[in-house]
Amino acid sequence: MRRRIEFSETNVSEDSALGFVSVDLDFYSSTVKALEVLTHDPNCYLPAVLMYFDDIDGNLTLNAWCGEELAINEFNEAHQMRKIQRKVARSPKMFCAHILDHPARTGERPPAIPIELPVSVFQRR
Repeated sequence: MRRRIEFSETNVSEDSALGFVSVDLDFYSSTVKALEVLTHDPNCYLPAVLMYFDDIDGNLTLNAWCGEELAINEFNEAHQMRKIQRKVARSPKMFCAHILDHPARTGERPPAIPIELPVSVFQRR
């Protein structure tokens, strides 16, 4: 049985920074709602959040004008300091949410761990 988790400011925090999001929602409207998890204080995230979108590729009818891909495009247009970018490595379904206002990116504080990770780490061997 799947457990439903509601995201809010209370469970996305500096004490447990978000570093991975898996989206398997199928529809535009539910994806728009889910992407709200990326709109909190920048300290609630790692500087780059790895994302997996299950329904972004692999079906002829999927495109940039509906579904998850449209939700991503609209999110990018609406958020100047948060951008979701496709990172084709092991899968064309892998993306990265760049938290551009994160203190480690703005120079406000040094990163706790190195934030550079080559894409080759994720490539098939």
